[in-house]
Amino acid sequence: MTAYTRSIRLYTQLRNPFSEKVARGLALKKLEFERVIVSDPEDIELLNPETALLPVLEIAGERRHESSAILEWIDGLYPQPALLSSDSKVAEAQRSLAAWSDSSFAFYWNRWRATQEPLDEARPAPESGPFARALSRVGRSFGLPSRNAANDLREAQVIEALARRLDDLVGLLGDRSFFHSETPSVADLGVLGMLLLMREGPIPGSRAMLEARPSLAAYLNRLEAATGGPSSAAA
Repeated sequence: MTAYTRSIRLYTQLRNPFSEKVARGLALKKLEFERVIVSDPEDIELLNPETALLPVLEIAGERRHESSAILEWIDGLYPQPALLSSDSKVAEAQRSLAAWSDSSFAFYWNRWRATQEPLDEARPAPESGPFARALSRVGRSFGLPSRNAANDLREAQVIEALARRLDDLVGLLGDRSFFHSETPSVADLGVLGMLLLMREGPIPGSRAMLEARPSLAAYLNRLEAATGGPSSAAA
């Protein structure tokens, strides 16, 4: 059965960087698929009873969840172009970067979302003093909206940490076209989903942070071109 006669469906929420990671992997392999938006928690649990999380990929009636596992599944079904190096050490480095990207950026994304909720009165307020004032200035420099000082500070801390993670990526990428390879791999697909969320998502100033690092912005453009062109939604 060819790649084009199998029925492929990607179940996702409207905004989900891990789904974008899978979608771009499918596009890289030139596989046609249907993107199905699911918002009802009960429907999500039916699709993925194990963790009740999306994305879920369905190929010819068989389903898999968890974005990294999905990519390795489709890489086995459709080996070209390969998403992992044939060199075992390079492949392990690619997997490691993908895992780092997933866990690191998801951590900061969830921390940022928490700053959009009222501060729990039972939680200690962020410290005051020169460090706190400096972080508040960082937040204002990225165009943070004016809110109460505690939430401003918490948001500024998240954004400052995200900036450091982008610097980590700049150093790791160096002058290469892609991470650990001259062609896109699982490492790049993991990074892509989160960079799209930063460029097009709601975190204040995150697009400016990305554009302030030209090598990373150029890398994102290069990766988009290799995986189906620009996206207007990190979903």
